[in-house]
Amino acid sequence: MSTIQSGENTNGEEATRALYYTIAEMSKKIEDQEFEIKAYKLYIAEMEEVLKKATEIVQSQEQDGSFENVGNKLANADELKSRYGDDFKAPDKEDISSIDSNYLVKVCYKSYIGDDWNGERFWVDVVHVEDNIISGLVSNSLVNVNWQLGKKISFPIECVYDYKQKSV
Repeated sequence: MSTIQSGENTNGEEATRALYYTIAEMSKKIEDQEFEIKAYKLYIAEMEEVLKKATEIVQSQEQDGSFENVGNKLANADELKSRYGDDFKAPDKEDISSIDSNYLVKVCYKSYIGDDWNGERFWVDVVHVEDNIISGLVSNSLVNVNWQLGKKISFPIECVYDYKQKSV
């Protein structure tokens, strides 16, 4: 029980100051919480805007049939073959020059964990080839890359690690 409730003789000025101090502390805590709430609301609004823009981009790509150029995200098999010689297997340029929509090609998404290279290879169903650029659909599920089956991608022919004719 406080001295005010007990009826003890207290200095009214001290009690008033203590009460104002308590109210000021509580007001500060409320202001801090309100600031945090406003910051979270702003962050959520920004993330909603990013999601909205990303959704619009994906929808526009789906509608116009465009293929995302992912050449900078894929390892260049031709370059790696030149660097590592017989230790690295990749088809010769002459062999892959005949690739068309009757083929599946294997490429590798390049990623790093620290300094260690940790790529993920996957198959692409070739839709068309023009000026040594392959456009196709991701044709198997990926573990480490957030690309859906059927994603439309394009990349230089130099990224091809392997290829095979589609089964009829």
